[in-house]
Amino acid sequence: MKNNRYFVAGLFIIITTIVMIFIGFWLAFGLKDIKYDTYIARFNESVTGLNVNAAINYNGVNVGKVESINIDKQNPSVVIVVMQIQQGIPIYNTTYASLVPQGITGQVFITLSISSDPDQYIVKPQDAPPFPVVKTKPSFLTNIVNQMSTVAEQVTLISTRVAKIISDDNVQKINHIVSNVEDISNSLATSSQNIHQSIESLNIILKNAAKSSAELDQIAHNINHGSKAVARASEDVSKAITSFNNQTLQGVNNILLPQLAQTLNNINETSVQLSDLLKKMNQNPSILVRGELPRKPGPGEQ
Repeated sequence: MKNNRYFVAGLFIIITTIVMIFIGFWLAFGLKDIKYDTYIARFNESVTGLNVNAAINYNGVNVGKVESINIDKQNPSVVIVVMQIQQGIPIYNTTYASLVPQGITGQVFITLSISSDPDQYIVKPQDAPPFPVVKTKPSFLTNIVNQMSTVAEQVTLISTRVAKIISDDNVQKINHIVSNVEDISNSLATSSQNIHQSIESLNIILKNAAKSSAELDQIAHNINHGSKAVARASEDVSKAITSFNNQTLQGVNNILLPQLAQTLNNINETSVQLSDLLKKMNQNPSILVRGELPRKPGPGEQ
């Protein structure tokens, strides 16, 4: 009776163990026979927290696991991670892997993302080495650390420059500049009244110029009108001169020329008479004393 109870207890333990093992396999691998393709990821950063069998997510969906983690013997700064990704999951040439921390546990998993590129194509998996390589990007924490390092360097540089700026020599120069600025502001305040007066004078000048421009327009109009009158007067004078010339020529032709011709005839006659007189004087000089003798009477005259 006692042996039967031991047999039942042992059988129960065996069955329970088998069931627990089955549940463990079911939880770990599922009931389906899943096939994987092998890919390589080369990380240039620390992979602390990443373990074998760590999950690999593709846009938040579990698509595989980490098979192995090793140091690149040719370049120790590179960590080679062998990934098992379910068959049928497309891996493009633009797909990249990055490390993502999982909560506060310190565990890390790999996430796959894809960047848009019109020239992207699917990377064909291989059954034997060399396996295709998936590109990697620095993790979020690595980016923060790098940025913090850059910020720290910039802060150090800024503090150094600030220390140079606030040196005693520069402080004196700054005080001198402030003093000059104060003097300039006082000069501007003193000159503001003169500037205001100059502006008022300029306004008066502009108003006078506006009035003068109107008067200049009237003067120009009068000059234009006067020039037209002068042109008309010059035209009348030209006509008068032409008429005077015509009348003068006509008078010369009608009056002066006949008289001149008569005068010339008289002069000719006088010259003939004077010539005869000179001949007589040459022939008989006594004519100047006695006068001319009477002419002898002709035949039949007494």
